[in-house]
Amino acid sequence: MYLSWGSIGSIFLVSICIFFAAMIFIKEDVLNIPATLAALAALGMGWVSAYPLFFAAKSELKFQGLQYTVFNANSKNIHFVSEVDFQSKTCRWDECTFCLAYSAGSVDGYYYELKGYLFNEDGSTKDSFSFDDYHYMISNNDNTRQMMIKDLSARFEYVRRFMQEGPDSVEAVTETLDLKPSLSEAAHRFQPRSEASEGKKFHVIYSIVRTVFLIPFSVQVVGHYFFCRYCRLPEWPQSVIDECGKDIFPKR
Repeated sequence: MYLSWGSIGSIFLVSICIFFAAMIFIKEDVLNIPATLAALAALGMGWVSAYPLFFAAKSELKFQGLQYTVFNANSKNIHFVSEVDFQSKTCRWDECTFCLAYSAGSVDGYYYELKGYLFNEDGSTKDSFSFDDYHYMISNNDNTRQMMIKDLSARFEYVRRFMQEGPDSVEAVTETLDLKPSLSEAAHRFQPRSEASEGKKFHVIYSIVRTVFLIPFSVQVVGHYFFCRYCRLPEWPQSVIDECGKDIFPKR
């Protein structure tokens, strides 16, 4: 989210301030001290306003990195990336409290997700993690909320049956997250009903139209593309890798 929208927002702010600074230098003499100070102030304002967005994008890419959860039905362990310090951790299945949670809002809709919480003895939150995919809502009304609840509840039921009744009780998941996606595959990630491009003319025209008319969608597609390729991957203890098998963990 920050890698896509944050980068564009910060570049936009810096560009505006550079434009105003250039206009001041063009219209006024370079040796005009007030004009020079005004131009430097414009550049300073651009940096101050853009830096938080750049910092958030860098944090998302290199500090938070890829966050996912591994459920082991045999050991009843949950291996997750903490939302508190973004480090890999392990807990027991029966330690967690699960819920449907609001994740984020953007210019094109709302995102909800499944989350697991670990609590201290006094009831305060000790740690938390998210798992499975987001549910996207284009609007916030009764019908879309009920669809969100139904969808995420069904996803959690899959996990619950897997952990409590065993892997044979659910259909195996074959799709995995590609950490080197093409732009077409990244678009398919955000719009599952779309087809990945095969280089046909129709797909090229469709991609151009979608880019022009669905700018928010396209921005997130590009953000997902760069995030998958360059984000920090969590580091797991060897004991966890031995327990689950190295092929379980996403890698480039």
